[in-house]
Amino acid sequence: MMLTLGNTLWNNDNSNISENFLKGLIKSSYRNGIKPISIEETEKGVSIKIDNGNLSLNDTPGVYAIFNENELIYIGGSSSSIRYRVYRFCKEILHKSRNDEGHSAGKKYRYFYGKKYNLKLMYIPLYDYSSEEIKDIELTFIRRFNPKFNKRKIK
Repeated sequence: MMLTLGNTLWNNDNSNISENFLKGLIKSSYRNGIKPISIEETEKGVSIKIDNGNLSLNDTPGVYAIFNENELIYIGGSSSSIRYRVYRFCKEILHKSRNDEGHSAGKKYRYFYGKKYNLKLMYIPLYDYSSEEIKDIELTFIRRFNPKFNKRKIK
């Protein structure tokens, strides 16, 4: 599976992140692999497992990409826990979020796909980066790959 923007992998934009740095990050995400996400409703809400429970990502900061089947649908970032952000996305799919913790991409997913899912995760751990650097990397990936649930309005 290639992350592409139309027919080209790289576009020129005003980002201050170098092409070689981005290519290195993408290579590292492929080394980590694409991990399945399973979601289960529980009495207390929602339980998620990444890679059948073999991967926790609890205290892992970084950037992540969520796929439905093989379609890139969302890119996000976290300066503290990728798992928690993915958990909130999944919780919103099942409409189990409190009013103060919704996830807009999860709402969009639920609107387009309902509660059916075949979600997969790619991630890039970024332990030695500031919150601002992680946000800059996330926004650069969003501009490059244009995932449909990162858009304000979806057609």
